[in-house]
Amino acid sequence: MRGEGRSWDWRAEARSLAPAGEHLLLRLPELAAGYYELHVKARGRVSAATSSTLVVASPARAYREDNRGREWGVFLPLYALLSPRSWGFADLSDLRSLARWTRSLGGSNVATLPLLATFLEEAISDPSPYSPATRLMWNEIYVDLARLPDLTASESARRLVASPAFQRQLEALRSSRLVDYARLAGLRRAVLRELAASLSVERRRAASGLAERVNAELPPLGLPVDAFGIAVESGEIGPSGADRVEFTFAPNPGEPPRPLSRIASGGEASRLSLALKVVLAAADETPVLIFDEIDAGVGGRNATALGERLRALSAFHQVICVTHLPQIAAYADAHVHVGKREIDGRTVADARVLSPEERTLELAAMLAGSDAGSEAHAAAEALLRSAAG
Repeated sequence: MRGEGRSWDWRAEARSLAPAGEHLLLRLPELAAGYYELHVKARGRVSAATSSTLVVASPARAYREDNRGREWGVFLPLYALLSPRSWGFADLSDLRSLARWTRSLGGSNVATLPLLATFLEEAISDPSPYSPATRLMWNEIYVDLARLPDLTASESARRLVASPAFQRQLEALRSSRLVDYARLAGLRRAVLRELAASLSVERRRAASGLAERVNAELPPLGLPVDAFGIAVESGEIGPSGADRVEFTFAPNPGEPPRPLSRIASGGEASRLSLALKVVLAAADETPVLIFDEIDAGVGGRNATALGERLRALSAFHQVICVTHLPQIAAYADAHVHVGKREIDGRTVADARVLSPEERTLELAAMLAGSDAGSEAHAAAEALLRSAAG
């Protein structure tokens, strides 16, 4: 027997439960909750037989946080729940309504059979509620399509749902005593195809506008004009629509664009990321942005443009930038010096926020080295004044 990273091998004498010996009782060892494989080999006087099966071990009782006394809840498979608004099969909105109703009566929990996960290209037939499911898959029959904002935005999807033929099929599903999974999935997938087509149109329009705005940011960052692109290709329908979206990059004029993830160097990728973040600053809710090697291959003139954009981006995010260029460091609100030192025979990293005086000295050292003179100090002060605006 195998499961949960362990295996058992034991011999047991089976006790006959029937006169003809057709049923046998096999006592298993104590098992933790989980899935196990049970392999049985039986030897008779004439021959031997083997068989395998899946064993599901579950706790004897559900976990309860505290001893609040007796609790109760509702168990109901979704296929047994039907509401006037559903499409012949209870969806997640119906499950939410059931949970709220149960709570209003004092119940503490709602249980249902596992929500089966499928792919759109698979036919739904003879579904088993006992099959292990994963949240990384999805099943469109549980989605409340009527609540999707995309349905309101898609004229073709609205026309399809409102058509007499669609409504007749919907009424037949609602009035049936049995769930017709294949027919139900067919109706939902027809709507999903219309929604995906409408989303593709909007996505391609948005991709064109975004690429144009990002490309306008590239020359000041030392990258070729029109080097960035967004490829939108059709694919299978899934939770995010039916498109496969990929950023492309053409670092050398005359060369065809290729996937950004395969061709851009670390510095190029960082600067492209900066251009994207600048364009999407107001819409991006990422709280902290970290840029490393953003100054790789960048000269002084482009470094100033980088610093300006990082400063502008800091109005929307906390920005942390690792840089070796003083023209970029001068635009920071705080300058942190990172170095190494030895303590008790071990090398440790040391990070320290510099004071205004220390910052000027550090910028001068970044400009002219550790022996920076008065001219380097004056240049550092000029950088700080220029960055302050």
